[in-house]
Amino acid sequence: MVFIWNDSQVTRQITLVYCLSSCAVLSLMALLTFASDALLIAGSTRALPLFIPLVLFELIKWAVHHIMYDRDLKTKKSHRFGNLSVIYRHIDVVESVKGIIIFCLGTIFFYVVAVLFGAEILSKHEETLMFGAFTSLLTIFPMTLHTGRQAVMKFMANQPALNMFHKLFYRTFQFTLVGAWVGAAFIPLDWERPWQAWPITCSFGALIGNIMGYLFVLVQHFVFGAHGVFGKKKKLKQYNS
Repeated sequence: MVFIWNDSQVTRQITLVYCLSSCAVLSLMALLTFASDALLIAGSTRALPLFIPLVLFELIKWAVHHIMYDRDLKTKKSHRFGNLSVIYRHIDVVESVKGIIIFCLGTIFFYVVAVLFGAEILSKHEETLMFGAFTSLLTIFPMTLHTGRQAVMKFMANQPALNMFHKLFYRTFQFTLVGAWVGAAFIPLDWERPWQAWPITCSFGALIGNIMGYLFVLVQHFVFGAHGVFGKKKKLKQYNS
């Protein structure tokens, strides 16, 4: 199951929880990566174990969203295993396989984009492939998991998002690409630092850009949005009271 609600209170709650948890966990990951030698293996297959926490984190968020907001829970709160049954109902093996295929296609897409933007074609295939996989893990994988492959196809076709939660993944996709592009600016500098090797700065820039995308959505919708702290509906409610 994917979230298909309009900008209702449930959708806003989902978006808020998702953004806050993602900002917290990804910021911690960025801090630990920057402070350790893990940053230097960003372009190597040795970094694959670092992908596991990101995958598990997205799966946990997926489960929490369904447990908290699934409408069927209203009639199952008395059941001891109601939460587990909700998760089980939403597991679709066929869709999961299709999601993995989309993730792989996203990896290839980012690989091609990296080459078009100057990555070496005849060498450093492993580094470029790892960059593509990491960027796809930050963008395509969450979008497919939480909104479904049809939403990904609509995004690729430049069709408008269904609701605020879907728009969230549009923004993080854009900010992640911008972050990776900004990170590439550090590679040609003559500082001769080990972290300037391809694609370390681009991968780290993609991670920072992803975090900035979540922060942008938080500010846009929950600070200055219609229902935000300084939103019009908030002010109108205070005025009427």
